[in-house]
Amino acid sequence: LNPIQRKKKPKRRSTGVVNLEMDDPRSEESADENVPLATNQTPQELKKSNLKSQNGDIDYKKLWEESQTENSKLKSEMSSIRSDLDTTRQQLESAIQASTKNSISDSEKREKKMLEKKLSEMEDELKTLEQLKADNQRLRDENGALIRVISKLSK
Repeated sequence: LNPIQRKKKPKRRSTGVVNLEMDDPRSEESADENVPLATNQTPQELKKSNLKSQNGDIDYKKLWEESQTENSKLKSEMSSIRSDLDTTRQQLESAIQASTKNSISDSEKREKKMLEKKLSEMEDELKTLEQLKADNQRLRDENGALIRVISKLSK
């Protein structure tokens, strides 16, 4: 036994899981206890152990079948995502068209208001013009009458 007990440095695994093994002189562990049980294995280790055939070789047929099933799942998921994308695009286009119609109708409303205002101004000018024409005709008639009176007086 060592007079000074120290902790061993943790062993880092590629999965990011850290195993700490401590030397404790009071409890002696057998080598079999350090081997992880099937329930403690990571999913990758389980997959690798399942892919090995009885003689220890990798079962490529099983690996291929699993990749095919995964590919089919991914394809179906991708097709559903694409259909969702298409429906979302259609909704976006309809929303854009609706907003464009609203903006067009807003500009048409503004233009209509401007035209109505211009029309009312022109009607007012037309009334003023008719009054001026009537006044002008009246003044011409008075002028003619005055000219006749002056000509009679001058005879």
